Amino acid sequence: MRSGNYQIGTVAEPLHEAGWQLIDELNRALAGQPPSGYVAPAHLVTKDNIRFDGGPKNIYNPDNNYQRHYQAVWGCPRLASDSGRRGGARAGTSPNASGRLEMPMLSRRA
Repeated sequence: MRSGNYQIGTVAEPLHEAGWQLIDELNRALAGQPPSGYVAPAHLVTKDNIRFDGGPKNIYNPDNNYQRHYQAVWGCPRLASDSGRRGGARAGTSPNASGRLEMPMLSRRA
């Protein structure tokens, strides 16, 4: 795709974020809690944005501070304040009173 020869785009799957979600869903199930309902939004990677969205290793890893939010939901406030891909949490992204992860791109399963 970087060369523009055979592929013009792909819908990326955020595998690192999915791993964190898997652990969160497992924790919820073991605690008798309902599933989070989080569905990762579709993201189109093209030649124009692959440098940022694919990075040098061709791995799509969203810049939405998901690690910090999951750590906060899991009750790891020290870890939540010390980590994150690029600094502080964005406005409007936090666990709500029910412990559900709320992010601007959150969509609920029907």
